[in-house]
Amino acid sequence: MMTRKTNIFITVTFAFLLLYSLFMPALKFSFGMNLNGFQSFGANFARLFLSESYSEYLKVMISVVAPILSVVLIIWTLRKDIKLIPLTLVSIFCLVGISVWLFKYGSIGVLMYGYYFWLVLNVLVIGFNYYKFFNQKKNAIENTTV
Repeated sequence: MMTRKTNIFITVTFAFLLLYSLFMPALKFSFGMNLNGFQSFGANFARLFLSESYSEYLKVMISVVAPILSVVLIIWTLRKDIKLIPLTLVSIFCLVGISVWLFKYGSIGVLMYGYYFWLVLNVLVIGFNYYKFFNQKKNAIENTTV
């Protein structure tokens, strides 16, 4: 079983890495402009107001919500009780929102290492939350059989 101190340390590390990823270069455009994570999210948010169709609006909206869901997943690492269905839904929406960037920019050359760092960080946070969930279930089974 994981101690409370270890859990807090891991959560603070995830939060620090998320903040760090926002300062890394995330997008590189052919005309020589690079955007870091903050600027990329700001540009995505601005695209909400420029959407011409409902489907385009939904694609932009899910990519805008993804960073918020990343923060939610990091906060959930502090929880004692993790529920499977909310964790799965938030994880899926977060990963879909992150993946939209791959399809939106068409070329992988546009996305820089800050994007991939953010993607890997979210996979690690989701994996840690699932680890905690299954560890919680294992401990509950062990406590009822003893």
